[in-house]
Amino acid sequence: MEAHARAPEPLVKTNDMTSNWHSWKEDFIIFMKVTGYINKSNEIRANLLKNRIGKIGIDAIQTMTFNRPQDKDNMDILIAKLEEFFNPPKNEIVERYHFFTRDKKHNETIEQYINILK
Repeated sequence: MEAHARAPEPLVKTNDMTSNWHSWKEDFIIFMKVTGYINKSNEIRANLLKNRIGKIGIDAIQTMTFNRPQDKDNMDILIAKLEEFFNPPKNEIVERYHFFTRDKKHNETIEQYINILK
């Protein structure tokens, strides 16, 4: 018996693309497990990913460089490349600047202030 599950909506552009990407990826992997696609070939899984990710994801994939042409049809490589794309390394200098220049706001509790600094 094949399970029926709701496929994730296409990825949408938000202010926080990192958390949006992680949420979408988790939904997609759950969808793959529930429907049994997780056991299919890498090419089928990669094409399903391209089909569900939407315009933002396709645009991201088209800007990426791959070592071999067939890497575009490998879901594991696509996920790793998308992870790098949507979760770029943080600029340490900018992060330090934000840390040292951040002041506690009047309506902010100490706990909130400390959590923001983390």
